[in-house]
Amino acid sequence: MGPGAIVLLVAGILLFVGLIQAAVWIPIVRKLRRLPERVRAELAASGEAVVRAPERGTYRGSSHPEFPRAAGTGVMALTERRLVFRGIAGRPIDVPTARIRGVRQDTWFRSSARAGWVHVIVAVDGHGEVGFHARDPDAWAQALLRAAGLPVPS
Repeated sequence: MGPGAIVLLVAGILLFVGLIQAAVWIPIVRKLRRLPERVRAELAASGEAVVRAPERGTYRGSSHPEFPRAAGTGVMALTERRLVFRGIAGRPIDVPTARIRGVRQDTWFRSSARAGWVHVIVAVDGHGEVGFHARDPDAWAQALLRAAGLPVPS
């Protein structure tokens, strides 16, 4: 096999891998882009007052048996009644604000850390926690405490 044939073979393999990557990622990115609007529509239909509008976030799992352990990317929002997370995969996650017993922030959650990210960790009744990554963890922590009727540190 000559050098020209090897170059064509490598180029063909790279093209094939690129097409497979595009076939996988394009639908995921499209769904992620549409998620905020779907969550807005869901919240509008519920009639609940929105405290924090839908924004991209990451569900980091839970130590509470009622909530999924697996992490995922999606959209999170907060209403007066619940913390909402809708991922690109998996079941919807709703944490009623009445069940929130505390909120803390930490770089580590469930033996996991991501460089530059702070977890917003919600303590739920029943001795479990649910973790999230948000762009503004301080604002989310304060909003969650207020929505749950808990004292907000000054």
